[in-house]
Amino acid sequence: MNRDTNSPENPLDFVDLVDSAKGCVQEFFLWPEGWDSFHCPVSLSWNIVKFDKDEFINVPEEPGVYGFLINPCIANNLSTSYLIYIGKADNLRRRFRQYPGEINNILGRPKLRYLLNKYKNYAYFTYSIVPNSLDPIEIENSLIHALIPPANTRLTADISSVVNAF
Repeated sequence: MNRDTNSPENPLDFVDLVDSAKGCVQEFFLWPEGWDSFHCPVSLSWNIVKFDKDEFINVPEEPGVYGFLINPCIANNLSTSYLIYIGKADNLRRRFRQYPGEINNILGRPKLRYLLNKYKNYAYFTYSIVPNSLDPIEIENSLIHALIPPANTRLTADISSVVNAF
């Protein structure tokens, strides 16, 4: 490889590099209309832990909403996280502990399994505790509606029709 240009000298190496890069293309929706319409009755305080089975101890046994992020953690942690999934849980720690088994199960959700396995060294679990007086399902739905994470397949009819138009 030519170090000055970071491109392969051999044309076949370039083809391999392009093919490899194409395998890393993911589709994300950046939709300001959804962001502007987001409503949450409380301010969410997010925490992030590495998605590693031993990190469960750092996740509380509280109800809340959670997400999975892919974060390359480069350039002094430049804000480059990619949200791939949003969920809700009655017990965040218990839900966190279920995922390592789920992502290795052939019957698991295909998009989430794929992304968490493909980017396993860069996967993070983020969560926010939701007070007992609020419904985590409502907050989960609002977040999904606003952010349209690629591994969430359960979308409201209006969002689903927009997404399926692509």
